[in-house]
Amino acid sequence: MSADWRWEYDPDHDHVAGGIPGHVVAEVERLAVVDALALDAVDVVALAWKMR
Repeated sequence: MSADWRWEYDPDHDHVAGGIPGHVVAEVERLAVVDALALDAVDVVALAWKMR
């Protein structure tokens, strides 16, 4: 990969969620956090199994 590579697509909030009600955006953001926390928990359980 070259040093001058960059993302061409860098949308702002209005481009991604413009027109979607705020409560829907908030719920999607909340679910994303829950999902990320669940994945972290799976990683911890997997690590615990490896340590046995």
